Amino acid sequence: MDKNLFSFEGKLCCLFDYTNAEIAYKNMDFRTIKEYGDCVKNPDGSIKHWNFAWDDGHRSLFQCKRCGAYFIYQSSEYHASEDSYYSDWYQVEDEHKASIINDVLDGDQFDKEYKAPRIIETNGKLSWNKDDF
Repeated sequence: MDKNLFSFEGKLCCLFDYTNAEIAYKNMDFRTIKEYGDCVKNPDGSIKHWNFAWDDGHRSLFQCKRCGAYFIYQSSEYHASEDSYYSDWYQVEDEHKASIINDVLDGDQFDKEYKAPRIIETNGKLSWNKDDF
């Protein structure tokens, strides 16, 4: 498989111009391009993989209204005595690459293998990895 599939090689979204992830999050202005849902199905209707890393969640494709950048949004919930909630906005180059990533990577693989600028919300705490790009 093409290693470029697993890494972002485009121009950073304008959100990464802000000084921290909290300000970037407050300034998110996205339009929904596509709802991928909670799973990817095979042609026969069986489940190919889940679009979240833990017990529940889903994926969507968003586009920044200001600069046109694309993001795959993945939410995951971990259910235990204290539930945990994860929301990640991974930047992708375009709709085509987003579609391929959604089809190929399950939620856990996406979290571990796709290297891209992202805004991360874990149980209400925000962070990002912009310094890696």
